[in-house]
This record gives sequence, C-alpha cells and structure tokens, in this order.
Amino acid sequence: RVPETSAGRWRERVERICWNCLGLATEGVSNTTNMKEIWDLLDGIDTAALCDSNKALRCIDPGIKCITNKSRCVGRARVVQCDQDFLAVLQELAEAGTGDVLVIAGDGQQKAFAGELFVNEARRRGLAGIVIDGGCRDTGVVKEMEFPLFARWVTPMAGTALKPQSDIAVSRALVGGVEVRSGDIIMADMDGIVVMSDLELQEVLPMARNIQDVERQVLEKVRNGTSLLNLVNLESHVEALKHGTPSRLQFLL
Repeated sequence: RVPETSAGRWRERVERICWNCLGLATEGVSNTTNMKEIWDLLDGIDTAALCDSNKALRCIDPGIKCITNKSRCVGRARVVQCDQDFLAVLQELAEAGTGDVLVIAGDGQQKAFAGELFVNEARRRGLAGIVIDGGCRDTGVVKEMEFPLFARWVTPMAGTALKPQSDIAVSRALVGGVEVRSGDIIMADMDGIVVMSDLELQEVLPMARNIQDVERQVLEKVRNGTSLLNLVNLESHVEALKHGTPSRLQFLL
C-alpha cells in the first residue's frame, strides 16, 4: 500500500496515469459512464479491498444484510424515501432501469418495502440490486433468486400504499447511517455495502487493485505451507509502536 506521507503526491500522479490509460482522464468516471465500464473496472475487486484503500469510505450499517443467494452488486444508486409506506418504491421502480440499485431509505422501520413481486420486476427491468433500510418479505422464495437484495429486517407485515412520492425528487437520504445520493456507485458483496462518488472510485481503485494482487500472492504462499506470521512485519511493527515510532503493518513479499 502507498504510504500516506510524501508519497501521497506520487500516488496522485500514478492514479492520474492509470485513469488516463483507461481513457477516463483525470475526471475519472462520470454519471454518464456506461455501467459496463464500471463493472469492468471493479471486476475482481471486493468491498474489503475498497475499505482498506480508504477508511473514510461510506460503509452502510452492517445490520443491513444480503437476503438472497447472490450478493455481489455494482450499480448506481436510485434513492427513494419511505415512511411506513411502499407506494413510492413502486413509483421509483417504474422509472428504474439497467444498472440501477434501488436504495430504499425506510429509516430502519420494521415494515416490508419489497418482496417477491418487486424483486422479480426489478430483475426483469435489469436493475443491479435493491438495498432496504427497512424490511423485506417472501424470503422463502426470494432467497433462491439470483438477484442482490439487502435488507435490515425480514417481516411479513408490509407498509401501506397511500403516500405517493413528492413532486420534488429525492436526490439523497440517510441509509444505514450514511448519506446516499442518487447517482452514487454502490458496490456490495457478502461483507457489506460500500457507497462511493465517482471521484472516490477514481481515488481508491488503483490501490484496491494492488491490495487484491498482494493478498492473492500471500494466500498462495500460505496455502503452500508458509506461515502468515512470516509474511508480515509483526514483530518490528509492534516494537516500533511500543517506542512511539510511526509504523504500519505490511506484508513482506
């Protein structure tokens, strides 16, 4: 991993070079970038590597968990605010399309905002997934579907269908303790859900790729009989910290 001292400027140069090579220039990914490009960029990257690359990334409350057999989800957030009522979800679903992740800000309410019918329609429309800060239902059927569905609760009790969306579109909401904006990039897997702006993705991607590559090398060595403890600077790191010397835990390859 790149040190956070004077090498920071060098990292920025490397990132600019990487993104220029990808044809995305220094602005990085934009909201108009084809989702296929985003999927390709994040291929082989997991949420753990993203979080290791930047501890300040928005990570949704781990109480919101994957309900279905498919957890990997990459798409753009489409935020909808709900209050004990799922009518706005249906309205937003009618406007959603390929690559969208329907992010339902239900304030953690113990009402089901989606179930088998909504999930099947979302899959039919090409959505990338659904994230609910609230409940879902029909899990006996939904859990077998190859569609990413994350929710805080499982409950048979649905909300009402009496509160239409406001004429003023919701562009951001608090979901699982973090702000999610429509257009943000959602990356989810079995470990959890990460939310990134286009700029944040640009900043973390080179380091996340490096982390995944290094960890693959370490894993191969461990599987071949090398002790993990021989592959990290554990003793020198601990000793340095005891003496108040700046240090970081790192692999020795």
